[in-house]
Amino acid sequence: MEDSKINSFYEYYHILFGPFRNKVKSVLEIGVDNKDSKKVWKKYFPKAKNIQICKKLLPEEENLIFDIIVDDISHKNVRESFKILFSKLNQKGFYVIENLGLCNKKQKMFEYLKNLVKEINKKDKKSDIASSISYIFFGRHICFIKKR
Repeated sequence: MEDSKINSFYEYYHILFGPFRNKVKSVLEIGVDNKDSKKVWKKYFPKAKNIQICKKLLPEEENLIFDIIVDDISHKNVRESFKILFSKLNQKGFYVIENLGLCNKKQKMFEYLKNLVKEINKKDKKSDIASSISYIFFGRHICFIKKR
């Protein structure tokens, strides 16, 4: 990943996570194969007791809940990951999709997120996922989904 992308991600992280840095207890990052990620998150969230870095999706039966989930999307099932893992996010937690511009066109992730934005702004008849979203924030190559 280019340095400019890394810097822009940290800028977004600081804007959105800065106020909660000392309250975050658990972070999950999936789709990466980098041991340094754990050190970075540990340093950024000093009170986090549970930081997990996984190359693949966690098994559904795991009974873990996270304050922040970061999906690096270097794996193939971003939409499926979101549908499964969003339920493992604490209230007021963040689901982050990094490298969104690299998303496989077959996944139709942009279309899915665009439809979610429309749905969360409806007054009635929302899906369970849309009903539990406070907002969706898009930045360059990144998307933040805030749970209610």
